[in-house]
Amino acid sequence: MMKSLSSLLLVAGLAISPCCPAQAQDSQLPIIDMHVHTHPWSAPKEGEQPMGWQQGWEETKVLMDRSNIVLGLVSGPMEAAEDWRQLAPSRLIAGIMFPCDGGTVPNSNGRKCLKNGESYPNLDWLRQEIESGRIGFLGEVVSQYAGLPPNDPALEPYYDLAEELDIPVAIHISIGPPGAAYHDGWCGKDPCAPRYRASLTRPLLLEEVLIRHPRLRIYVMHAGWPMLEEMIHLLFSHPQVYVDIAVLTFENVVPRKTFHEYLRTLVDHGFGKRIFWGSDFNLSFKEAIEAVESAAFLTSEQKADIFYNNAARFLRLTEDEIAAHHGR
Repeated sequence: MMKSLSSLLLVAGLAISPCCPAQAQDSQLPIIDMHVHTHPWSAPKEGEQPMGWQQGWEETKVLMDRSNIVLGLVSGPMEAAEDWRQLAPSRLIAGIMFPCDGGTVPNSNGRKCLKNGESYPNLDWLRQEIESGRIGFLGEVVSQYAGLPPNDPALEPYYDLAEELDIPVAIHISIGPPGAAYHDGWCGKDPCAPRYRASLTRPLLLEEVLIRHPRLRIYVMHAGWPMLEEMIHLLFSHPQVYVDIAVLTFENVVPRKTFHEYLRTLVDHGFGKRIFWGSDFNLSFKEAIEAVESAAFLTSEQKADIFYNNAARFLRLTEDEIAAHHGR
């Protein structure tokens, strides 16, 4: 998600071709971050100098290098995601965040989603951006923050386009910051997302979307936490669905034991090849990595799958790209 959740507390086509698996090794495994966000998220405090988007990327790049994060899917305010992609076209795939109630990114102190302040991107413009390669996935789709279920008719044209052009869709189906809908909540005087509803944290709300769009490459951000039973049912019934575990790896959001139980249940049900690692852009990459590394129930191969292999297959990386990421 955005600053909100991270600082606080989905093989669409079944025809995805296999790629060369990452080998577990003693040195740091290469990692694909399937849940990156641009920053800064808020205006500087009194007396501070504003940080530009470029400086935000440079800070992030240092941390990604340190953790061997070789590729990231990034979203945020459209102008910021576009700037970051231009600064690092081989390192980042830019997405587009929507719908944004009132045209602003949830939990970002009023930053606009799109350049002209609308809540939904124009479909003709979006098609051009995708076909040009400037936008590589739809996401983060934050419909829950706008008070919409993932099967709302307003999203249908975007699912249609993503399926037609065969690009991934990343959708938030999980918790938000406590008190997101209230004044004087976590976000301060104004609500982060007045239309946010916890009742929309239901993975099975995606089912009719999947039936209508069987070739859609989609992943559920935050693995539908805490709706484990529904998430298992959705994964079992719809083999094209993947999940990321962003935010669940931070102990101030989900206790480590609870996260490990959630992850282990997904793996024990046979979904270890459909789980992605993600940071949700929290500067503590190390903690999010350690959360997986410390899972004693995972084999080295399963860890490599979560950190890299599953995402590489989902994104259809070439053998040359994979070899470069592994220094071969």
